[in-house]
Amino acid sequence: MAEIIERIVGDRALQLGNEEFVRPLGFGNNWAKIRIISRILLNGSTTVAGAALKFGVCSGSTDTFSSNNCVGWFGSNFPNAGSLPYSGTDYNTGGGFLFGYDYVKKIGAVTTVTSGGSKNYHAIAAPISGGYSLNVIDIARSTLDATAYTVTTWNTKSPLVIPTSYAMYQLAEDESLASGVSSNYLTGSLGPFTHTGLPAVMDTLSILWSKSTPTLEIAELLVLRFN
Repeated sequence: MAEIIERIVGDRALQLGNEEFVRPLGFGNNWAKIRIISRILLNGSTTVAGAALKFGVCSGSTDTFSSNNCVGWFGSNFPNAGSLPYSGTDYNTGGGFLFGYDYVKKIGAVTTVTSGGSKNYHAIAAPISGGYSLNVIDIARSTLDATAYTVTTWNTKSPLVIPTSYAMYQLAEDESLASGVSSNYLTGSLGPFTHTGLPAVMDTLSILWSKSTPTLEIAELLVLRFN
């Protein structure tokens, strides 16, 4: 079960271990484009086999991604490979590892996966990094097709640059992510990629991490509505 921890005294984080965390969006279904931005850490020091980290949105908070009766889920999956290498300082897709993102929808028990590409550096902090790393996902809904949604993922810099909480909030409000602050932490994006056949109502945040060990820690989490 997801729980609040203090791995560092006074620094609380949400811990996930082989589970899904869902929360209704404060603005409900009233959005055209949102950004899910967080500071995260994988609490380990060895390569993780079968790693899968999903950020997305779903319809309602009952039959979500983990349910075979899923009403509808859409978002990203990282990495699009069987393992996530540990570099000695962080978990990353640099050094020639051909990993990137998948773009995923789920209806009922059926999951549809589209590869979003590879050879793009992205990293998740480990405890030795000394802080939490960014994870930035943009999701938008089509104005022409109520069942269509796009997702864009943003890549961290190589080597990993640890952001402050203040930097995360600056990035959250920079819709184009083209500022000098953004260039300090991000290298570019993959997407937008589209899936159709989804519900017109997508009103709940969903985060899934596939492993009990290492656990995923989320120090800060923000969902921002642009329009």
